[in-house]
Amino acid sequence: MKIYNLDIDINQLSKSEKKIANFITKNMSKVPYLNLQELSKAIGVSIATISRFCVSIGFSGFKDFKNHIKNNYEISPANKMKSILNEIRDEDIGAQIINKTINYLKKTIEYLSNDNFNRAIKSINTAEDIYIFSPGPSESVANLLFFRLNRFGLNVNKMAKSGKELFENLINLSKDDLIIIFGFFNVSPEIKIILDYKKKIGFKTIMITDLIVSEMNKTSDIILYVERGEIWEFHTMVTPMALIEALIVGITINNEEKYLKKLNNLHELRKHYANYLTK
Repeated sequence: MKIYNLDIDINQLSKSEKKIANFITKNMSKVPYLNLQELSKAIGVSIATISRFCVSIGFSGFKDFKNHIKNNYEISPANKMKSILNEIRDEDIGAQIINKTINYLKKTIEYLSNDNFNRAIKSINTAEDIYIFSPGPSESVANLLFFRLNRFGLNVNKMAKSGKELFENLINLSKDDLIIIFGFFNVSPEIKIILDYKKKIGFKTIMITDLIVSEMNKTSDIILYVERGEIWEFHTMVTPMALIEALIVGITINNEEKYLKKLNNLHELRKHYANYLTK
C-alpha cells in the first residue's frame, strides 16, 4: 500500500492500524486538513491508536506524519479548493469564509513592519518610474495599485508576466526606478532574473509576499508580508488588497497637497465634460 509516497506493508499493521491506513488512502485529499481529534472521530479509533500507527510507519508521531503529508501532497488548484471545501461546513458559508479572512488580516497586522511600510511609501513617492511585476492571481491586486498610482500622476508601468518579453521592461530601468513585486508561493525564474539584474542597475524593489522565509526576501530592499493561508490551502487575495489600500492612503498622506490637487482636477474635468460622457 502506498500512502503519500510511503510504501507500507499492510500485513504488518494491526486491525485498527489497517482501518486507519484504509481511511487515509480513500481520503488523501482530506486528511492533510484534519487535526488529530478530527481524524480520530472520522475513523472511529482512539487518538493513541493513530499515534501508534504513525510510529509504526516510521514517524515520531502524528505531527511528524502531518509534516510529511504537507511536504508530499500534490499542490494544485483543485487540491487547494478541496482544502477549503473540506474545512467549511454547509451552513453559514459566507460567515465562515469571512471569519477565516479576518484571522488572516490579524496575522498580517502582526507581521507588518511599520518601518518597512513607511519606507515603501517613501520609495513609491520618490521613484522616477515605477514598475509592477504581478504574475497569476496577483494581477487583480496589481491592477488596483496601477489605477491608483496612475491617477496620482506617477509614472507607473506593468511588466510582462513571463518569458522573454520581461527583458523589454528591464532594459529601460535605471537606478532611480522601483519595481513592486508580488512574490507569492514560490520564487519564479522571472523574479530571480529581476533580483539578479537589480545588482547591476541598482534600482529598488518592494517585495509583497506570503513567504516569511525565502531567498528572494534576502535580496529585496523592502519586504511587506501578507498572510494568505498555508501553502497547500486555498489562498485569499483579501490581505494583499488590504495592504495595497493601506499603501495608497499612506502615499496620499505623505504628499497630501499634490495628490489631492490631482483628484480635484479629476473632479473638475468630469464636471466640465459631463454632458459628453454620461457614464
